[in-house]
Amino acid sequence: MLKAATYDDAREAVDFDEIQMFAGPSFAVVIRGGATNHLEGARKRLADRPQLLEQGPIAVVWAVLDTVVDAYEPVLDALERDIEDVEKAIFEEGRDQTQRIYFLRRELGRFFRAVHPLLNALQELGRDTAKPEITNPMREYFRDVGDHLHRLAEELAMQRDALDGALNANLGAISVRQNDIVRKVSGWAAIGIVPTLIASIYGMNFQHMPELGWQHGYAFALALMVSVCAVL
Repeated sequence: MLKAATYDDAREAVDFDEIQMFAGPSFAVVIRGGATNHLEGARKRLADRPQLLEQGPIAVVWAVLDTVVDAYEPVLDALERDIEDVEKAIFEEGRDQTQRIYFLRRELGRFFRAVHPLLNALQELGRDTAKPEITNPMREYFRDVGDHLHRLAEELAMQRDALDGALNANLGAISVRQNDIVRKVSGWAAIGIVPTLIASIYGMNFQHMPELGWQHGYAFALALMVSVCAVL
């Protein structure tokens, strides 16, 4: 059983269709689910290599595996573009990307669970100790598919690490923005203390305050408040 994958850019989600294969000495049956035909390239692969048809049903197994694994690469490329967009939004636009990062990481996890089981299967098919029905030329073809899948799995792991780094950077950027806001609020609060202090002193209404009988005291108090606030 294989998981054929496509990527929906609008939803930023990986869609999977199930493909089942049954192969024997003289037959190969392939059953695919979903509306998308993921196996268009399989027939062409065999038509371009007529010598493979002489290998029997195992050639059909290889063609299906090769087609499905090749289709994984555009999905990884699309995920890479979305990760780059997330990093750009964090560092250049300053927008919170926490939810988007978690959603992308969930899709990477689903993709990894679809890819990882194939690694062992292809490794077994490419071994020299594989079943005698698999000839040496076919083992080389399976090894080639296995190497391709192994490189894709490594890229997938790197993308997961990149998303982890993006999440940490996003949380750091949020903390920096919060600190900026706190500093601004604290600054305005400190400025607001000055006129409050001056007004409270001159509003105590003691009878013997020295400035209460001063003709220009009101204007002086207002000018003092404005001047000190402007300096702060």
